[in-house]
Amino acid sequence: MDNKHCYYYVISQLCQLRHAALEQVDIFHLLGGHTLAVSKERDEPFPLLNIKGSVIDDEHFRLLTGLSIEKKLFGNHEEALKVVMKRMGENDLQTVCTNCFFLPYDSVNYKKNIGTHFIMLRAYDPANDQFTVSDHKYDHAVLCREDLKLAMDNVKEYKNCLLDLHIETEYSPEQMKDSVRDVIRANADRTLSTLEQQFHVLKMEIENINSLDSFYRSFSYFELLKSMRHPNGPIISKHYLLRSLAGNKSDLHNLISDCLQLWERFCVDLYKNYTHDSLIPLDGQLDHLYQREMEMNHLLIKVV
Repeated sequence: MDNKHCYYYVISQLCQLRHAALEQVDIFHLLGGHTLAVSKERDEPFPLLNIKGSVIDDEHFRLLTGLSIEKKLFGNHEEALKVVMKRMGENDLQTVCTNCFFLPYDSVNYKKNIGTHFIMLRAYDPANDQFTVSDHKYDHAVLCREDLKLAMDNVKEYKNCLLDLHIETEYSPEQMKDSVRDVIRANADRTLSTLEQQFHVLKMEIENINSLDSFYRSFSYFELLKSMRHPNGPIISKHYLLRSLAGNKSDLHNLISDCLQLWERFCVDLYKNYTHDSLIPLDGQLDHLYQREMEMNHLLIKVV
């Protein structure tokens, strides 16, 4: 699987610097792991649905690893960059929060998609006033200081934010990874307790979206698609779950793969509903997804 989640990537890189051998799949679980939660963010001017497939909880990570994640916010980018330049001068790495819309090296998102994106600054070239950076898609890219300022200053939640990792308690990598099984089983049990309600909400809200004027309906479907394709959505989360359990029984592996394919198929039909006035009925797909999600989580409890 290609690297898909910028936050897992930077945390894994910082862990390696602290001699904690944690892979992105471990971090996925240690930050909270898999879930399935449907929420309605707003009603007007059109319904905005969000489907989460994973939990991101820095405190959960600290309790299971002894590593605390610090997100330090600065009043402006000049203050933040002073700290960045000091770290670069000490040949140290620095992780910063940016808006991918303002990163010229990212051809997929530059001036197209707005979103919070964590990157690592690896070196500074004073002659050209630019940084060597890496993220979950690019091992080596170049970013000038002015573009970095713009990207850091245009983040909604973590504006001018530097991220660091601190060792609070010494845990061995084995101790950290031993917690993963407990996280998977606990998440499966918790997901099962709410799964029927989550799918009921999703069905009802899709019916509500379908009753809207086509103009507003298209916006609702587009936002729903974005949430499903989001790094914290059900599709990418299933990829991480599948990869982390690759050595387990083939029945479980096949069941997770089946769920992943069903979510992908659901996205395809959502896209068709987004682009066409003639709507595809989705109830049958949702019923099938619900059954497979139930089977998957029951099996996770049984065999992990």
